Amino acid sequence: MNVFWNLFDAGVAEMGVDFSISDVTRRYVKDGSATLLTVGEETWVDCGTAESLLQASIMARDGKLNPSPHRE
Repeated sequence: MNVFWNLFDAGVAEMGVDFSISDVTRRYVKDGSATLLTVGEETWVDCGTAESLLQASIMARDGKLNPSPHRE
């Protein structure tokens, strides 16, 4: 089983109905498997559907997101 599903299953077991997919993301960041990127103040980019992913990619293409998102 891959790491994602292990984290997912552990999160559900620990938190039950309060579990959120964001908890998996937080775990990846905490253990150093992922880093946070800033896309601009108060910018929310939802990529949960094909349509929203397309919109996010259009925003990136059009320069509407922070071109240097990595935090120092």
